[in-house]
Amino acid sequence: MDKKKKQQKRKVEVSDGSSSDEGVNDPNPPKVAKKDSASNINVVKNSSGEDMMSIGKMRFVSVREFKGRKMVDIREYYEDKSGGGLKPGKKGVSLSQEQFKALENLLPEINKKMAE
Repeated sequence: MDKKKKQQKRKVEVSDGSSSDEGVNDPNPPKVAKKDSASNINVVKNSSGEDMMSIGKMRFVSVREFKGRKMVDIREYYEDKSGGGLKPGKKGVSLSQEQFKALENLLPEINKKMAE
C-alpha cells in the first residue's frame, strides 16, 4: 500500500470514530445481542430466526440444519452496509454431529496445550 492510501485510510478511521450526530436515528440499527442470564451468553437472532451465540467480535456459533442433518456452524459475520443486517462471511466451518463430538473429546487436550 502506498503512502497516499495509508493517509487516506487513517483519515477515514479518525473521522468515523468521532461522530457528533448523537441525535440522528439510524434507519437500520444493528441487531442487539441479548444475554442469557443463566450463563452470560450473548444470543443474536439472524434473518432466518436462528439463534447465534457470540464467541468474539463478529464471530458466532449456531446450530442449523442442512440437507436434513444438524450442523454446528462457527462463522465470521459482517454488517451489510445496504441492508443493515448481519451477513455470513466466507470464513467459517460447519461441523457434523460426529465431528463436533470428536472436537468435544479433544477439548481437554486442547486446554492443556493452551495453558502451556
